[in-house]
Amino acid sequence: MYDAPIMLNRIRDHYASSAWATTRILDTAERLDPEQFLAEHAGAGSIRDILVHTASAQAVWLGRWRGDAPSKAWDPTAFPDIATLRAAWSTLNDATAEYLAGIRDADLDQSVSYVNSAGETWSYPRWQMLLH
Repeated sequence: MYDAPIMLNRIRDHYASSAWATTRILDTAERLDPEQFLAEHAGAGSIRDILVHTASAQAVWLGRWRGDAPSKAWDPTAFPDIATLRAAWSTLNDATAEYLAGIRDADLDQSVSYVNSAGETWSYPRWQMLLH
């Protein structure tokens, strides 16, 4: 068994650190010219596509935690530049922090169910989902 208050604080610290790192990554990506930002790379898509995928995955998980999972991933073409992506990611980080601030220690062991993109239902303890 784990110490719930310590676990919850570590989870909150993890997401705060992730938000900080995301800001640094976007700061670095902002130095790219538009062609570099949108250039396709073999097997990986563009830098824009990779960053949007990462943000979209976080949005999907946040939705699952809340019980209102979005039906599909973010469309990279909706983010033509870093400024647009930064604004969306900032909102996402704020929403994640707000969600985490509302969790209590007892919530960590609660089972959370969701339906994935393949239509399969899964359930995990909240703490496992938060540390995916």
